Amino acid sequence: MSPDDLFRRYQELQRYVGWTDDDAGRVRGMASILEPCLTDLIEDFYEEIQRHPQALQVITGGAAQIERLKGTLRGWLRELLHGPYDKEYVARRWRVGRRHVEIGLDQVYTNVALSRLRRGLLKAHEQLWLGDPQEALATRRALNLLLDLDLAMIEDAYQAEYLAWRLALAKERSDAAFRTLVEAAPCMIVILRQDHSILYFSPFAERLTGYKSAEVLGKDYLSMFMDEPGVREDVRRDIGRVKEGLPSLGFENPIRCKDGSRRHMAWNRQRLPDYEGGLAVLSVGQDVTSLIDAQQKALQAERLAAIGQMMAGLAHESGNALARSQACLEMLAMEVQDRPEAIELIERTQKAQDHLQQLYEEVRSYAAPFKLELEDWDVALIWRQAWENLVVRRQGRDAQIHEECQDVDRRCAIDPFRLEQVFRNILDNSLSACLDPLRITICCTSAALAGRPALRISILDNGPGLNPEQARRIFEPFFTTKTKGTGLGMAIARRIIDAHSGQIAVGTATEPGSQGAGAGPDGTASSKRGAEIVIILPRQAA
Repeated sequence: MSPDDLFRRYQELQRYVGWTDDDAGRVRGMASILEPCLTDLIEDFYEEIQRHPQALQVITGGAAQIERLKGTLRGWLRELLHGPYDKEYVARRWRVGRRHVEIGLDQVYTNVALSRLRRGLLKAHEQLWLGDPQEALATRRALNLLLDLDLAMIEDAYQAEYLAWRLALAKERSDAAFRTLVEAAPCMIVILRQDHSILYFSPFAERLTGYKSAEVLGKDYLSMFMDEPGVREDVRRDIGRVKEGLPSLGFENPIRCKDGSRRHMAWNRQRLPDYEGGLAVLSVGQDVTSLIDAQQKALQAERLAAIGQMMAGLAHESGNALARSQACLEMLAMEVQDRPEAIELIERTQKAQDHLQQLYEEVRSYAAPFKLELEDWDVALIWRQAWENLVVRRQGRDAQIHEECQDVDRRCAIDPFRLEQVFRNILDNSLSACLDPLRITICCTSAALAGRPALRISILDNGPGLNPEQARRIFEPFFTTKTKGTGLGMAIARRIIDAHSGQIAVGTATEPGSQGAGAGPDGTASSKRGAEIVIILPRQAA
């Protein structure tokens, strides 16, 4: 890949992660703080390498080479902090990945080594920063983005050079040797004919997508793995350019797996002039779903931390004001005891204040970080406790839960306190939305989630159900259909289930007019429509 192509690739990645000139300025502003710490970081870096024989084996020149490498690392760190992040900068990062292939260094050591440097830089910044806390968060985010971009270019070069080396080796040998190599690669490898039919489908591709090779060979690749017309057309054009002799590096698109899930892939494609008697296209895809998810989660965590900090201060200050208002209202009530209309207005004002205080607390709870305390529990005990805790809410109501969980192992690794919040929010919504007699059916079945054993829990009521907009927006923060709701209950539920590496979604029985399965007063299935929430929890911790 030419330096210009590399730089365009880097600029595209910058746009993808949201890198800006302000981020570059923040990183350069860290330089004066972190420069005095570089020597200690470098010494720690090479001391750690010497404790790992597999990493140390690529250093064949002894202590003299290590000293030279320390100087190289110092230059790399100074360039990271000072920039400029131009074409020459990107080319040097690319050469790092290519050099790792040449010396035989396993790429996993690059990842953990960069993680160690990242931790050291962030720790030093945290200890030495004396400025505004919000600016500190933005600066650390900028440094994380820059390190992610560096690692992406190094990995891209490593994958490209590593694959080029393996393909060159395969070309020198027989087709059988080629298949042996690509089948061992931790990448999705697909070979396509000119008409886009699948000629080869690697074992890793089978594990990633859930399709067996026999199910896809001869089928049209575009229709098998892409259901969005726009994506399908973009991939068709990219493959067309490759067939014309232009290699494709780093082309990204989502694919649809057999179970309906999506994986985000980064592809390198190469024209094969003569594969099994005809022109073919080799596509090598790296699954970058986890990287993208991790970046999105990190950004979300930063946003939530900022919201939580702001709300904590706002709740504290407003609490004082609300307390003063409450005292004044109580004094006013004593003055107008003989005026019922005024008393009613005061009571309405007090309720509005209570609702405002509740809103502050729920926003703070939503934004606050939490750490799960996972234990092995029968999940049925959790939803029964949640129902018991709603005894005041359902007092005087004809409301019952019906369980359909026979012969199903309900034990999962969960945080009982957090999961009880999820069930309480869902059950409370049913109490608010449904008229009596309210019947809620909870059904458990065994399931699989990302190839791991899981438990599927369906919670279905016999109420009015959700319209399409409600079903689409139910997990959005501040979306509510309640007159006094804050709209955070189901958003918090999603955060908790996501933290368990699980899934929560609106079920198919949810639309108005659908036939719910809530139990009737006599215990038989009710024909009333209802809202269904489906939770899938992994049985073991990730």
